[in-house]
Amino acid sequence: MVRQGLIVVDVMGQSLYEYTHPCDHEEVRDLVSAKGPQEPRHAFLRLKCTLTAKGRSVNLKSASYKVVQVSGEVVHHEEDQAWLVALGTPVPHPSNIEFPLDKQTFVSKHSLDMKFTYVDDNVGEFCGYGPKELVGRSLYEMHHALDSELVKEAYKTRE
Repeated sequence: MVRQGLIVVDVMGQSLYEYTHPCDHEEVRDLVSAKGPQEPRHAFLRLKCTLTAKGRSVNLKSASYKVVQVSGEVVHHEEDQAWLVALGTPVPHPSNIEFPLDKQTFVSKHSLDMKFTYVDDNVGEFCGYGPKELVGRSLYEMHHALDSELVKEAYKTRE
C-alpha cells in the first residue's frame, strides 16, 4: 500500500495556518478575506508534506514544505471564520522534472529581487546569453521597456 501523506480525515476542520509555512500566513489571510468581490483566489503556498523523497511517511513535526498552487473561492464568511473551497496542485521542483526540457526551455533560480542565482546551459540557445552573463543580473534588466506593463500585470494578484 502506498501512503499519500496527510489523511483527509486528520486535516478536516483544522486551520490552514497549521500546515502553511509561517512566511506564507499573510497569503492565507488574503485567500480567506471577505474584502472585495467573491471571485476565484489564487496563491502559491508552502505546505507541510509528510512524505520523504523516497515515499516514506514522517510525522507532522518532521515534515518538510512543498510549493502548492492553491486556487479556490471563499464560500462562506463569518466574523472570525471563513470557509475556503480550493484545489491544491503541487508545483514540482525543477530538479524533479522527469521529462526532458526542449531547447526553448531553461531552468533558472532567482533571489527575492529577481537576480539570477542559477541558470542552466539551455539559456544560450534560447536567449543568446550564457549562464555566467546572467548570474547576478536582475530579470528586470532583461525585458524591453515597452513590456513593463505586462511584467507588472504578471505579478499582480489582487487590487
